Amino acid sequence: MALLYLPNEIILQVIEDLELFDYYSLLKCNRRLANLLTPTLLKYTLRDPNTRGKRALHLAAERGNIGSVKALVDLGLLSLITRGHHLSYICPNLTPIAINTLLSSDYFSVNAVDALRQTPLFIAARDNPMAVKCLLGHNAYINAVTKALETPLMRASQCD
Repeated sequence: MALLYLPNEIILQVIEDLELFDYYSLLKCNRRLANLLTPTLLKYTLRDPNTRGKRALHLAAERGNIGSVKALVDLGLLSLITRGHHLSYICPNLTPIAINTLLSSDYFSVNAVDALRQTPLFIAARDNPMAVKCLLGHNAYINAVTKALETPLMRASQCD
């Protein structure tokens, strides 16, 4: 009997212990399977939130997929990521699409600080003018001070 003819319950039991590349193969196979597997795949990311979960959130943000970002957050992913949900931790390269996607989801703050009290604007000020422009468009606070008593403008002035 072909896999697609099996009842949904049996398919879900079969896929419970699959590896990620197996999920990918099934997702590409058929739209019905893709719709059936999406909730299971989202739960799969929670097995290891600091790697799989963060990567899933990063990829969804980079692609501008706000629906997936919200689904991952609604599953509780942010509370499981041990280093917090600072924009530059989720998306280290801070592309404008990722910034806009994460900030439009209402779960992230443009002025969030990390352990060193660095904001995304401070991190982008070093070498990412597109991210700086995007963050300023979202009203990032330009006078935020880090633990080292530096501001984003001071950081930008140190770069070529």
